[in-house]
Amino acid sequence: MLTAIIIFIVLGVVLTLLELLVIPGTTIAGIGAFILLALGVFFSYSTYGIKTGNYVLGGTVVFVIISVGFSLRSKTWKRFMLNSTVDGVANTIEADLKPGDTG
Repeated sequence: MLTAIIIFIVLGVVLTLLELLVIPGTTIAGIGAFILLALGVFFSYSTYGIKTGNYVLGGTVVFVIISVGFSLRSKTWKRFMLNSTVDGVANTIEADLKPGDTG
């Protein structure tokens, strides 16, 4: 059961990050994340008791906050950004037609 609790919580955090960063506004990932996180915490309460359930609840909240905070930092995304520049020059072609020409 411990493995299931960990899987529920990790998948819930992954869906939370997907909802915030990749597919915002769809709410399907957000609802799924909430359900998975709630299931993980519920099973920890029902299997291991109140004390361990409280630890899992607190750890889950801290884990979600740290994960979201780390993923929203700009330094994290600089690794994925394209940093190259275009140094070339486009060829300019003189147009044979100019404003005011008659055909």
